Amino acid sequence: MPQRISSPFGTVIIDEDSPGSLFQTLLGEGDKKTHRHEPVSMTPEVDIYEDDKQFTVWMDLPGVDKESIQVSVSGHRLSVNAETRKINREGGHWIRHERRVGAYVRTLQLGQAVNEETISANYADGTLILTLAKKEPVKSKTIEVNIE
Repeated sequence: MPQRISSPFGTVIIDEDSPGSLFQTLLGEGDKKTHRHEPVSMTPEVDIYEDDKQFTVWMDLPGVDKESIQVSVSGHRLSVNAETRKINREGGHWIRHERRVGAYVRTLQLGQAVNEETISANYADGTLILTLAKKEPVKSKTIEVNIE
C-alpha cells in the first residue's frame, strides 16, 4: 500500500512497489521509490496595477494549458480558474514527480466595476495578463421639481 506524507507541495504518495532506477542510483537514492502528488487547490500570485482608465492584472499560472483558463467578471469581482494536469507516460515509471497538479483558483475584489465587453487577456510563459477597462462612473443628475 502506498505511503502518504504531507508536504508543502500537497500530499506526497510513495509507491512501495516501484523499483529503483539507474538514475536514482546515480543520485545516491537507489532505495527511494517513485513519488507522486495528489491534486491540490492552489492560489496563484498576482500583481495588480490601476490607473484612471483600467486595471492590469498579472497572474502566475505555471504549467497551465491556456485552454483550461476560465476568466469571469461580475460587477466588482474578477474570478480566474485554471488547471494543471498530470503528465501521462507509458512504458516506464516516474523517478521524480514533484511538480504540483491541481486547480488554480483566485477571486479578486476590484475597487470599481469594469466594462466586461472590453476585457483582453494574454497568456505566455506561465503568466496570464488581463486588461480590464473601468466603467464610467455614473454621474448624478439634478432634477428640479416644481411644487404646486
